[in-house]
Amino acid sequence: MGKSDNRGSENISNNQGESLPTVKQVAVMLGETEDIIRNWVKQLKQYIPVTRAENNYQLFTDEAIEVLRRIQRMNRNQGYTIRQIEAHLATGEPELRPSAAAAEVGPDVLAELAEMKELIRQQGEMMQRQAEFNQELLVRLDKQQQLYEKAVMDRNEQVNAALQEFREVRALQAAASERGFWSRLFGKG
Repeated sequence: MGKSDNRGSENISNNQGESLPTVKQVAVMLGETEDIIRNWVKQLKQYIPVTRAENNYQLFTDEAIEVLRRIQRMNRNQGYTIRQIEAHLATGEPELRPSAAAAEVGPDVLAELAEMKELIRQQGEMMQRQAEFNQELLVRLDKQQQLYEKAVMDRNEQVNAALQEFREVRALQAAASERGFWSRLFGKG
């Protein structure tokens, strides 16, 4: 492209830029964030006719705004993903609207939903009982540990008392046998 071609496109952008809205203005019009608009433009750029201003801002024609409104409707109201929207825009078919029959929930679905709710409720009750059981088990294990520690301490005290008594008896016996030896040596007799 020559310099004259670039100037021509810049002039077109300048002329259109005065009346065409920017990303920020389109976001306000549609009630979306600027990031959402930029994301849609980035992912669906081949379907959204965007021009660039001299300052490189994206400018939107009425056609581009209408495409963005369709994207918004399909994404927000009808639950289409970006890939589904892209496939839809590629085919050029009119938007699919859910039928009234599809929106109605049949009795079998309601029964299954009620059954699932009941199962969830039962699971919640079982989890509550399990939590209570676990708490009681911890309390009992703690008591058992305390009893075990007390029994060990009592046993240690008994062993220490018996050992002390044994030592005292041995000391008395040793003293008696020593007296006997000394008394034999120096004794009367």
